[in-house]
Amino acid sequence: DPNIRLDNYKRGIVSQVLGVSVENVFTLLDTGGNSKEKNKRKNSDLPNDVTWGTAITDLVIYGLVTGATIIVAFIIAIQLGRPLVTAAFESEMENSSSSMYGEYETAFSTTASPIDMVNSLMNVGIGLAIAYGVFVAIFSVISALISCGAIHIAATMMLGGVGTLRGLIHKLVPFYTVVTVVSVIFGFVFGAVTLNDLANTSNDMTIEMSETDFSSDEFDASFYSSYTYQASPIVQILQAVSSLASLGIWIYAIQLIAQAYEFSWLRGCFAQFIGNILLGVAMCGCIWIFSATIANSLMQLSSGM
Repeated sequence: DPNIRLDNYKRGIVSQVLGVSVENVFTLLDTGGNSKEKNKRKNSDLPNDVTWGTAITDLVIYGLVTGATIIVAFIIAIQLGRPLVTAAFESEMENSSSSMYGEYETAFSTTASPIDMVNSLMNVGIGLAIAYGVFVAIFSVISALISCGAIHIAATMMLGGVGTLRGLIHKLVPFYTVVTVVSVIFGFVFGAVTLNDLANTSNDMTIEMSETDFSSDEFDASFYSSYTYQASPIVQILQAVSSLASLGIWIYAIQLIAQAYEFSWLRGCFAQFIGNILLGVAMCGCIWIFSATIANSLMQLSSGM
């Protein structure tokens, strides 16, 4: 019936029955559904289908970006903290007794200055940051692959979704790559603002304590309760933004899952929820197997002794 092409409702029914996208219904109706076209549709017209090469590239980029972001974040934090650590170390040396300072000075004169020691420690920290970044990069790729696999099982085997694992990876992984970078940048901003707010609160309390007569009868514990930390408005705004952003990321990820398998947003929500349950069950199983193996090994050792 050529009128099907003009009827959105009928075209949707054909799409659901034949398991193809609404756009591909036109081609299928025009060709009459011959076997050659069916095989072509089966192999290449799955919703949002991509090659494994593209999916692997997405995973590699995700790992590289995640690892590099972690490394850069740690290096920036170390470089920002270097002057503070150096100043604190020098202040401690200056406040030490003269004899003790002389001992430190004699010891360091044969080896290295206090500033050189601080720099050496910071350089070790940079090396550890690079090693940690490489570990995070590898772990993030494996974690993303396992997580997408669990969602794929839930979406296809339990919820009737039509899609591929590589298509899901191509949908989710690039999105989480951007989220990782933005999250680290936001974390730096939020941390800096919070530390500055805490420093201002501490300074206000120090000034107030210097002007307080602790021996007076009027002083009591209410002085301390009046100085419990209260976040400034800008910190509260950033906290609200963080909460809303987390909710938005979760909702958009579900939408991407729904697009990858061409079903509703609600089923996308269930796919993610069931996938998380599968991951939890698998993790508990691995922990149980590991614990049982360790227990058996200990029992064998004890029986042998």
